[in-house]
Amino acid sequence: VLQRQPPPLRDFLRQTAILDRLSAPLCNAVAEREDSQAVLEQLEAANLFVIPLDHRREWYRYYQLFAGFLRAMLSREEQAGLHRRATRWYEAQGLLSQAIHHALTYGEISGEMAEAERLIGTAVDATLHAGGLQTISAWLAALPDARVRANPDLSIHKASVLILAGDLALAEAYTAAAETAFTQMLVPPERQAVTQATFLLLRGLIALGHRDYRRAVELATAALPGLEAAHPNWRIQALWTIAEAHERTGRITEAIKAFREAQRVGRAVGNPLFTIMVESSLASSLNDHGERQEALAACEEALTHYVDERGYLLPLVGVLFSRMGMLYYEANQLSLSREYHDKGLALTQRLASDYAYHLQTLAVPTLYAQGEIRTALEALEKARRITPQEGLAEWDWFLAYEANFHLKQGDLRFALQWAETAGLSSVEAEIGRASCRERV
Repeated sequence: VLQRQPPPLRDFLRQTAILDRLSAPLCNAVAEREDSQAVLEQLEAANLFVIPLDHRREWYRYYQLFAGFLRAMLSREEQAGLHRRATRWYEAQGLLSQAIHHALTYGEISGEMAEAERLIGTAVDATLHAGGLQTISAWLAALPDARVRANPDLSIHKASVLILAGDLALAEAYTAAAETAFTQMLVPPERQAVTQATFLLLRGLIALGHRDYRRAVELATAALPGLEAAHPNWRIQALWTIAEAHERTGRITEAIKAFREAQRVGRAVGNPLFTIMVESSLASSLNDHGERQEALAACEEALTHYVDERGYLLPLVGVLFSRMGMLYYEANQLSLSREYHDKGLALTQRLASDYAYHLQTLAVPTLYAQGEIRTALEALEKARRITPQEGLAEWDWFLAYEANFHLKQGDLRFALQWAETAGLSSVEAEIGRASCRERV
């Protein structure tokens, strides 16, 4: 079929095959021509492997097999030039995610990653606002590691992603690399202050993951003055670190105060990724403070803030639904609890699978209370396997619930094994054994 087409049309097909989606302006830029709209309409009329993607016939795509066949006909030099032109067109349109995709492909072919690094640095904040943590992680993973470590901004973002993933040792390595790279740069004093504050925050988050709560508060508090309005994303994380450390050490009043300030900052800048997590933690602290109704009201009020342009709830709202499910469980309203947990899981399944399983563990007490014992234990066991022992999640929580439910089932062996491996003293372990025998 291709050989029967005139040479100019064959050239157009080959040159535009690198594109996932086709539009006339984009094809004009990539193929360096002016007649792409007419060519696309000609291809559609001739049924030559193109599919229209909208009723206005502005965007098209090739059949996947045909596109792969066409790309195989391009030399590496041709591919590099085409991807570079696509990068520049997408950047000019403000479509940075697509620009980064082509810039990374260009870099893989040519070995030149400077453009991809620049675009990633430009796009990080907006991508975080949209909840694209996995996207940022994939971008950074696609860059040569030596270049990431040599770039203090990229190293900072890499460390942040690793902290959230629970890989604290590697996060510390990238934080150290960022500090080293930064000392070798000449920067104005105002940037120096902000970057040093960011290093303090990263080390505060790492301390929180290591359960060193006093150190976490010290470092995050020291970071706050350097993280004023110009860097609200980092400021939210610093406030959350302080609040979470207070909450885990029983200083609930201080935790609520810090969570509320983090919520205020998050709402002001419209950052759903961190603000929803803050609001879920705020509800937990309010409940710990004996204010369950206020905790529920806080969740219900928060739900009104997180919808997309079509009016649908954002996937991260599942965190709030699951928190509400826990609150209804504590009120022994099991049907409502299950309803909200199911809503939360349905939303978070659109996120990373590991995250969905982690959130599902919040429903475990409700599942157990409703007699779904096997489902509850399987969810806990999977969460324990996929959650790192060190990290921002409280890993011991899974173990404690798992041991408690096994004990309720009369599984004395599991409970005793847990008591012996949980770091208890000999006296505490003996008390645990006695309690187990009494229950049995």
